[in-house]
Amino acid sequence: MPKIIAMIPILLGSQRIKDKNLLLVNGKLLVDYVVTSCKQAGVFDAIYINSQHEKFKDIALKYGIEFYKREPSKGGTACLMKNKSNDCKGERCPIQDHFIWDFMCNIESDYLFMIHTTSPLISAETIKKFVEKMINENYDSMVSVIEEQTECFYKGNPVNFNPSVTPPTKYLVPIQRFTAALSGWKSKSYKDCYKSDSLSERGPKYCGKAGLFPISEIEGLDIDTWEDLYLAEAYLAYQDTIKNRKNEKV
Repeated sequence: MPKIIAMIPILLGSQRIKDKNLLLVNGKLLVDYVVTSCKQAGVFDAIYINSQHEKFKDIALKYGIEFYKREPSKGGTACLMKNKSNDCKGERCPIQDHFIWDFMCNIESDYLFMIHTTSPLISAETIKKFVEKMINENYDSMVSVIEEQTECFYKGNPVNFNPSVTPPTKYLVPIQRFTAALSGWKSKSYKDCYKSDSLSERGPKYCGKAGLFPISEIEGLDIDTWEDLYLAEAYLAYQDTIKNRKNEKV
Protein backbone atom coordinates (compact mmCIF):
# COMPACT_ATOMS: atom_id res chain seq x y z
CA MET A 1 0.00 0.00 0.00
CA PRO A 2 1.33 3.49 -0.85
CA LYS A 3 2.21 5.83 1.99
CA ILE A 4 -0.11 8.83 1.77
CA ILE A 5 0.82 11.99 3.67
CA ALA A 6 -1.08 15.26 4.17
CA MET A 7 0.95 18.41 4.68
CA ILE A 8 -0.51 21.68 5.95
CA PRO A 9 1.92 24.60 5.52
CA ILE A 10 1.68 27.55 7.91
CA LEU A 11 3.71 30.75 7.84
CA LEU A 12 3.31 33.96 9.81
CA GLY A 13 3.81 37.51 8.61
CA SER A 14 1.21 37.68 5.85
CA GLN A 15 0.91 41.19 4.46
CA ARG A 16 -2.74 41.71 3.48
CA ILE A 17 -4.10 40.11 6.68
CA LYS A 18 -1.39 40.24 9.31
CA ASP A 19 -0.77 36.83 10.93
CA LYS A 20 -4.09 35.48 9.63
CA ASN A 21 -3.13 31.97 10.78
CA LEU A 22 -3.42 33.17 14.39
CA LEU A 23 -6.83 34.79 13.96
CA LEU A 24 -9.96 33.15 15.30
CA VAL A 25 -12.47 32.66 12.48
CA ASN A 26 -15.94 31.93 13.82
CA GLY A 27 -14.25 31.00 17.10
CA LYS A 28 -11.53 28.71 15.74
CA LEU A 29 -8.08 28.94 14.19
CA LEU A 30 -8.03 28.48 10.41
CA VAL A 31 -5.90 25.36 10.80
CA ASP A 32 -8.62 23.75 12.96
CA TYR A 33 -10.99 23.47 10.01
CA VAL A 34 -8.41 21.97 7.67
CA VAL A 35 -7.07 19.47 10.23
CA THR A 36 -10.61 18.34 11.06
CA SER A 37 -11.44 17.76 7.38
CA CYS A 38 -8.17 15.87 6.80
CA LYS A 39 -8.87 13.60 9.76
CA GLN A 40 -12.46 12.95 8.74
CA ALA A 41 -11.39 12.13 5.17
CA GLY A 42 -9.75 8.97 6.54
CA VAL A 43 -7.27 8.61 3.68
CA PHE A 44 -3.97 9.73 5.22
CA ASP A 45 -1.31 7.68 6.98
CA ALA A 46 -0.11 10.87 8.69
CA ILE A 47 -1.01 14.55 8.79
CA TYR A 48 1.74 17.16 9.27
CA ILE A 49 1.79 20.85 10.03
CA ASN A 50 4.83 22.28 8.23
CA SER A 51 6.14 25.53 9.68
CA GLN A 52 9.31 27.35 10.68
CA HIS A 53 7.44 28.67 13.73
CA GLU A 54 7.67 26.55 16.88
CA LYS A 55 4.35 27.84 18.23
CA PHE A 56 2.55 25.61 15.73
CA LYS A 57 4.16 22.53 17.30
CA ASP A 58 1.86 22.86 20.32
CA ILE A 59 -1.10 23.24 17.99
CA ALA A 60 -0.12 20.04 16.16
CA LEU A 61 0.15 18.20 19.49
CA LYS A 62 -3.27 19.52 20.49
CA TYR A 63 -4.81 18.01 17.36
CA GLY A 64 -2.86 14.76 17.66
CA ILE A 65 -0.98 15.22 14.38
CA GLU A 66 2.69 15.56 13.42
CA PHE A 67 4.83 18.69 13.28
CA TYR A 68 7.64 19.32 10.78
CA LYS A 69 9.99 22.17 11.67
CA ARG A 70 11.55 23.62 8.58
CA GLU A 71 14.46 26.00 8.53
CA PRO A 72 13.72 29.57 7.36
CA SER A 73 16.31 28.99 4.62
CA LYS A 74 14.29 26.03 3.29
CA GLY A 75 11.31 27.73 1.74
CA GLY A 76 10.65 30.15 4.61
CA THR A 77 11.29 33.79 5.44
CA ALA A 78 15.01 33.61 4.68
CA CYS A 79 14.94 31.13 1.79
CA LEU A 80 18.29 30.39 0.16
CA MET A 81 16.98 27.78 -2.26
CA LYS A 82 16.58 28.16 -6.00
CA ASN A 83 15.30 26.29 -9.01
CA LYS A 84 13.90 27.29 -12.39
CA SER A 85 10.87 28.85 -10.69
CA ASN A 86 12.73 31.24 -8.43
CA ASP A 87 15.96 32.23 -6.69
CA CYS A 88 14.90 33.53 -3.29
CA LYS A 89 18.34 35.01 -2.37
CA GLY A 90 17.71 34.97 1.35
CA GLU A 91 14.30 36.62 1.08
CA ARG A 92 10.82 35.33 1.92
CA CYS A 93 10.07 32.44 -0.42
CA PRO A 94 7.18 33.39 -2.75
CA ILE A 95 6.69 29.92 -4.23
CA GLN A 96 5.77 26.46 -3.01
CA ASP A 97 8.43 24.42 -4.83
CA HIS A 98 11.15 24.93 -2.24
CA PHE A 99 9.39 23.93 0.99
CA ILE A 100 7.66 21.01 -0.73
CA TRP A 101 11.04 19.72 -1.90
CA ASP A 102 12.49 20.15 1.58
CA PHE A 103 9.58 18.28 3.16
CA MET A 104 9.71 15.42 0.66
CA CYS A 105 13.44 14.96 1.23
CA ASN A 106 12.92 14.54 4.97
CA ILE A 107 9.49 12.86 5.33
CA GLU A 108 9.00 9.58 3.50
CA SER A 109 5.91 9.35 1.30
CA ASP A 110 4.66 7.85 -1.94
CA TYR A 111 2.02 10.54 -2.32
CA LEU A 112 2.05 14.00 -0.77
CA PHE A 113 -1.11 16.09 -0.55
CA MET A 114 -1.01 19.76 0.44
CA ILE A 115 -4.01 21.45 2.01
CA HIS A 116 -3.81 25.15 2.83
CA THR A 117 -5.18 26.65 6.05
CA THR A 118 -6.50 29.54 3.97
CA SER A 119 -9.17 27.24 2.50
CA PRO A 120 -11.13 26.43 5.67
CA LEU A 121 -14.31 25.51 3.81
CA ILE A 122 -12.84 22.43 2.13
CA SER A 123 -14.78 19.33 3.15
CA ALA A 124 -13.59 15.88 4.18
CA GLU A 125 -15.58 14.33 1.33
CA THR A 126 -13.87 16.55 -1.26
CA ILE A 127 -10.43 15.74 0.14
CA LYS A 128 -11.21 12.02 0.04
CA LYS A 129 -12.43 12.19 -3.57
CA PHE A 130 -9.38 14.23 -4.59
CA VAL A 131 -6.97 11.67 -3.13
CA GLU A 132 -8.85 8.71 -4.60
CA LYS A 133 -9.03 10.24 -8.08
CA MET A 134 -5.33 11.03 -8.17
CA ILE A 135 -4.28 7.55 -7.07
CA ASN A 136 -6.88 5.56 -9.03
CA GLU A 137 -6.24 7.46 -12.26
CA ASN A 138 -2.47 7.38 -11.79
CA TYR A 139 -1.70 11.10 -11.92
CA ASP A 140 1.78 12.39 -11.13
CA SER A 141 0.35 15.72 -10.02
CA MET A 142 -3.10 17.18 -9.48
CA VAL A 143 -4.50 20.56 -8.44
CA SER A 144 -7.95 21.85 -7.58
CA VAL A 145 -9.74 24.32 -9.86
CA ILE A 146 -12.92 26.36 -9.77
CA GLU A 147 -14.94 26.15 -12.97
CA GLU A 148 -16.48 29.47 -13.98
CA GLN A 149 -19.06 29.32 -16.76
CA THR A 150 -19.05 32.95 -17.79
CA GLU A 151 -17.72 35.16 -20.59
CA CYS A 152 -13.99 35.65 -19.99
CA PHE A 153 -11.33 37.86 -21.57
CA TYR A 154 -7.54 37.78 -21.47
CA LYS A 155 -5.75 41.04 -22.34
CA GLY A 156 -8.92 42.28 -23.93
CA ASN A 157 -9.43 39.20 -26.10
CA PRO A 158 -12.31 36.72 -25.64
CA VAL A 159 -11.22 33.35 -24.29
CA ASN A 160 -14.24 31.07 -24.29
CA PHE A 161 -16.88 32.79 -26.43
CA ASN A 162 -17.48 34.53 -29.77
CA PRO A 163 -18.32 38.22 -29.21
CA SER A 164 -20.24 38.26 -32.51
CA VAL A 165 -22.99 36.27 -30.84
CA THR A 166 -24.23 36.09 -27.26
CA PRO A 167 -24.64 32.42 -26.32
CA PRO A 168 -26.58 31.33 -23.26
CA THR A 169 -24.20 31.07 -20.31
CA LYS A 170 -25.00 27.39 -19.81
CA TYR A 171 -23.43 26.60 -23.21
CA LEU A 172 -20.11 28.33 -22.51
CA VAL A 173 -16.98 26.25 -21.98
CA PRO A 174 -16.06 26.92 -18.33
CA ILE A 175 -12.79 28.60 -17.42
CA GLN A 176 -10.84 26.44 -14.94
CA ARG A 177 -9.29 28.77 -12.37
CA PHE A 178 -6.56 27.39 -10.13
CA THR A 179 -7.23 27.44 -6.40
CA ALA A 180 -4.59 26.52 -3.83
CA ALA A 181 -7.06 24.58 -1.66
CA LEU A 182 -5.79 21.14 -2.73
CA SER A 183 -2.67 19.91 -4.50
CA GLY A 184 -1.09 16.47 -4.75
CA TRP A 185 1.98 14.75 -6.15
CA LYS A 186 3.62 11.40 -6.54
CA SER A 187 6.68 12.15 -4.47
CA LYS A 188 9.11 10.46 -6.86
CA SER A 189 7.70 12.31 -9.87
CA TYR A 190 7.96 15.64 -8.08
CA LYS A 191 11.50 15.06 -6.87
CA ASP A 192 12.70 13.82 -10.25
CA CYS A 193 11.30 16.91 -11.94
CA TYR A 194 12.71 19.24 -9.29
CA LYS A 195 16.17 17.70 -9.59
CA SER A 196 16.21 17.91 -13.40
CA ASP A 197 15.35 21.64 -13.14
CA SER A 198 14.69 21.71 -16.89
CA LEU A 199 12.71 24.44 -18.62
CA SER A 200 11.59 21.83 -21.14
CA GLU A 201 9.56 20.07 -18.41
CA ARG A 202 6.35 21.17 -16.77
CA GLY A 203 6.59 21.32 -13.07
CA PRO A 204 7.52 20.33 -10.52
CA LYS A 205 4.09 21.71 -9.56
CA TYR A 206 2.52 20.30 -12.74
CA CYS A 207 4.91 17.41 -13.24
CA GLY A 208 4.21 14.37 -15.42
CA LYS A 209 0.61 13.37 -16.02
CA ALA A 210 -1.18 16.37 -14.50
CA GLY A 211 -4.83 16.36 -13.47
CA LEU A 212 -7.40 19.04 -12.63
CA PHE A 213 -10.03 18.49 -9.96
CA PRO A 214 -13.03 20.86 -9.98
CA ILE A 215 -14.36 21.99 -6.61
CA SER A 216 -17.09 24.45 -5.69
CA GLU A 217 -16.42 28.15 -5.39
CA ILE A 218 -17.27 27.93 -1.69
CA GLU A 219 -14.76 25.16 -0.95
CA GLY A 220 -12.16 26.84 -3.14
CA LEU A 221 -12.36 30.17 -1.34
CA ASP A 222 -8.78 31.24 -0.59
CA ILE A 223 -8.45 33.77 2.21
CA ASP A 224 -6.09 36.47 0.94
CA THR A 225 -8.05 39.62 1.83
CA TRP A 226 -10.32 40.80 4.61
CA GLU A 227 -13.28 40.42 2.22
CA ASP A 228 -12.39 36.73 1.76
CA LEU A 229 -12.19 36.32 5.52
CA TYR A 230 -15.60 37.92 6.08
CA LEU A 231 -17.16 35.60 3.45
CA ALA A 232 -15.60 32.50 5.03
CA GLU A 233 -16.67 33.48 8.53
CA ALA A 234 -20.21 34.22 7.37
CA TYR A 235 -20.48 30.82 5.71
CA LEU A 236 -19.07 29.01 8.76
CA ALA A 237 -21.54 30.82 10.99
CA TYR A 238 -24.33 29.84 8.60
CA GLN A 239 -23.27 26.18 8.79
CA ASP A 240 -23.40 26.35 12.60
CA THR A 241 -26.89 27.83 12.44
CA ILE A 242 -28.11 24.99 10.21
CA LYS A 243 -26.59 22.37 12.54
CA ASN A 244 -28.22 23.97 15.58
CA ARG A 245 -31.60 24.01 13.86
CA LYS A 246 -31.32 20.31 13.04
CA ASN A 247 -30.48 19.57 16.66
CA GLU A 248 -33.40 21.53 18.03
CA LYS A 249 -36.20 19.41 19.47
CA VAL A 250 -39.56 19.77 17.77
